[in-house]
Amino acid sequence: MGPRAEEIFNLFTWDTEASKTVYAEVISKFTNYFNGRRNIIYQRALFNRRAQKDGESMDDFITDLHKLAKYCNYGSS
Repeated sequence: MGPRAEEIFNLFTWDTEASKTVYAEVISKFTNYFNGRRNIIYQRALFNRRAQKDGESMDDFITDLHKLAKYCNYGSS
């Protein structure tokens, strides 16, 4: 782990001192930290600007739209 990762690690709150050494809990904290920083307006702009590329299949296009929509907070509708 580099110095920046250690700084971020030290920002986390832990249920117990022992939970700092549980791999799954550490990964979960880092995942939440970095995924929580997404800019929803930017993610929606990416989604709204996405157009089907020349030669791209409809299945690939729709799959990519689903991936982009995941971070837009549009809901499950």
